[in-house]
Amino acid sequence: MRIKMTKAIASLLVVFFIIILTGGGHAAKEKATVSEAEKTEGKVFTLSVQPTTKPAIALERYKPILDYLKEATKLNIELIVTDNYKDFSDLQTQGKVDFVIQDAFSAYLMGQHVSLVPIANVISPEGKLYDPGYIIVRADSGIKEMKDLKGKKFLFGPKANAAKFLATYILLKESRINIDKDLTYEFGGLCPDNAMSVFLGEYDASVVCGLYMAQKDKKFNFQNDLRIIAKTGDWVPYWIVSASKKTDKVAVNKVKQALLELNMNNPRTTEILSICKWKGFARYSDELNKIDRLVKKYAIPK
Repeated sequence: MRIKMTKAIASLLVVFFIIILTGGGHAAKEKATVSEAEKTEGKVFTLSVQPTTKPAIALERYKPILDYLKEATKLNIELIVTDNYKDFSDLQTQGKVDFVIQDAFSAYLMGQHVSLVPIANVISPEGKLYDPGYIIVRADSGIKEMKDLKGKKFLFGPKANAAKFLATYILLKESRINIDKDLTYEFGGLCPDNAMSVFLGEYDASVVCGLYMAQKDKKFNFQNDLRIIAKTGDWVPYWIVSASKKTDKVAVNKVKQALLELNMNNPRTTEILSICKWKGFARYSDELNKIDRLVKKYAIPK
């Protein structure tokens, strides 16, 4: 009898300890979860977008994205707007920004100096993951096709730009134009400024991006004022969203998930991105290595 009771007590003790251990495991897990959440509580995260327009317009353009991210992630995120590329790049090299949305070639170049973690691709106004450049001339110009650019004065966009430099450089090479021997060229800036420079006759040709062409309020008519003679191929990725390697991983995952929910099938996407004309976000898929291969293949100057 005593042996049976001893066995029964032992069995009860085993069950008791299992319950304690299981409960303790849940408590530890819950404590760890709270601890991860506490890391981001009260912290201010910063987001910056590559400047392509005046600061006031940029604030209006990207505020809906900022508001959405704050609502979806419950994080305190602030938008930092710069009016020039140098200040924008300085934010990254000085470690003053947590999240960056920028042109893919800019992300590639910045990656030579800072540790960035790509988390999403931006879907272009054309609904693509690549960014085309449009070669433009005056409507009354005698330039009809790419070969006619030989001996002419050409205006690129900024050097840290996929559509207005990288893709355009490739197109010129594919068109058998020696950039250094066949062209007189300079680097420009924003698309409206490039278009104005061609219209005024300061340059024979230039390049504008897909976002500019998607805008309905363009200053120039592309029949009577300016004309497109070529469009770059699907060579270069569009914009990329990256996080600083130092940014809290919980916050990074929250922002990544929130952005990926803004896909082309989500009805809210059009509402939130209506001003900036983007079509949504997609999973990052090794675009920076693709750019690296293009840079090497076509000997693109950095």
